[in-house]
Amino acid sequence: PKTEKSGYLHDPEVQLMLRAKEGDDAAFSQLVATYQDRLVNIFHHLVQSQEAAEDLAQETLLRAWQKLDTYEGRASFRAWLYKIATNVCLDALDRRRAEAGRDARHAFVRLAFNVRQHACDALGRRRHDGQPIGPALLREVCIQRIEIGRRIDARRALRPRARIRALERTGVT
Repeated sequence: PKTEKSGYLHDPEVQLMLRAKEGDDAAFSQLVATYQDRLVNIFHHLVQSQEAAEDLAQETLLRAWQKLDTYEGRASFRAWLYKIATNVCLDALDRRRAEAGRDARHAFVRLAFNVRQHACDALGRRRHDGQPIGPALLREVCIQRIEIGRRIDARRALRPRARIRALERTGVT
């Protein structure tokens, strides 16, 4: 129910939101009761996890509560809330991508460390066996390092989730 002059001021949800903005907690509770399950359903469809969907819905409603003073009634409450929900979802995706990137970087560091450790162990075993460290052994270690470097470069070209799956398949993680 929008009019040119008043925006959405006659909408019952907008009225509840304006009352909540003035300190009426019961008005905001009514809005939460109306939208909480809807938000959970939307988020569940996106993230395929009930627990994550509930967390995202709670985060959305918390942000709405924190931003009460920014609501002016020029748009429907639903549009305003769903804009917040969109931002919450995008933030969660950004966090997930960042975590996947950190996990992949950590796995690469572990892989490089394991290669170095393997080379050192090989050198140490040969040294303890009394065999001299000759050009053949150094060549073997260099070939191993080059091969591992190629694998790392190939995995870096993959998207983060694919990188992690590739590392899991090789038993690195």
